[in-house]
Amino acid sequence: MTEVARQLNIPVATLHQWQRVGWVHTRKVAVAGGRVAIWADEDELERLRRLHAYKRQWPEPHYPRTLTTPKPCTGES
Repeated sequence: MTEVARQLNIPVATLHQWQRVGWVHTRKVAVAGGRVAIWADEDELERLRRLHAYKRQWPEPHYPRTLTTPKPCTGES
């Protein structure tokens, strides 16, 4: 997660929140410490950049579904 957060220039805590709500594909890594890996190709990284930059405005307080729905995971990255 740290590497992806660094690439996106966002806090790791943001990625943890997105993991909890299902906005990123993740998996447990088989190492001590319960580490988590995020699957994100270039398209997904761009979606996550747009998601982080999105400014919610009233009367639509929700994020667009196109930004919160990860594309199907086709492999590991």
